[in-house]
Amino acid sequence: MNKSRKKGLLIASGAVAVLALVYFGASALLANRNGNAPAGDYHNVVTLDPAMFTGPAHDAYLAAREHPELLIQLHCYCGCDRLRGHKNLLDCFRDDHGGHCGICVGEAVDATRMYKAGTPVDQIRDALRERYHRNQG
Repeated sequence: MNKSRKKGLLIASGAVAVLALVYFGASALLANRNGNAPAGDYHNVVTLDPAMFTGPAHDAYLAAREHPELLIQLHCYCGCDRLRGHKNLLDCFRDDHGGHCGICVGEAVDATRMYKAGTPVDQIRDALRERYHRNQG
């Protein structure tokens, strides 16, 4: 292969790499524009301060703050996935939605109780589905 052809392939490869980075970076930004956590990434998720709430809502926001690795793996059955674009139960506690939704609060509190008791996530998921799925419209 001659020198100019190698140089051309190198430039083309570099351009493809840059375009891929731009495309995937823009896709990630757009997916995160509404504040929802990307699936599986809870490290940079900010939930509202549990001190803003009382009673069971406080407990639910505390659960979200202390166990985001759990809530990000769980579906919320209140319908906020369709109505608010939430991708998982953790998203409910990034804004005030979780503070006034009994289903979100119940799921978070129940899930955390089971998690602390050593229940595997797949069993927690099944239990929440059994208890809360019928409530989804």
